[in-house]
Amino acid sequence: MSEVAARLIAFTVTDDVKPAGVIDGKFGAVPLVDFAIAPDGRERRCLGFARAFDDPSMQLAGWYCSAGNEVVDRAVLACALDRFTILSAAGDSKVADVFARAELKRSFCGRRNPILAATPEGRTRSAEPRSVKLRGHRLQ
Repeated sequence: MSEVAARLIAFTVTDDVKPAGVIDGKFGAVPLVDFAIAPDGRERRCLGFARAFDDPSMQLAGWYCSAGNEVVDRAVLACALDRFTILSAAGDSKVADVFARAELKRSFCGRRNPILAATPEGRTRSAEPRSVKLRGHRLQ
């Protein structure tokens, strides 16, 4: 909780940072904090997260805010963390190992939602094209 609170110094905090439980994902149990900020005078509800690792000594921390004062959807934050990946860990194989192990635990949230996933499960493509009947008048 203190990690997220320390990063909020530059913002107008309108509701104190308080524990908000945990979400479980590919990085394990991630503690959450709830708070509200008003960056442009308009209040936004936020969920902060911080997950520390001992070996290697590293931390994943940040926050996600709703567009207004509505409650932040935990599923959206969990999905964002599920999709979090590393581009390069050049020279640090322990960091690369943390992300590789986490990827094995990934839940692939939204995999059945065509908006959230590029290749939803359950759809098959036929090798032969189907004929499609169109409605309306045919121009001659």
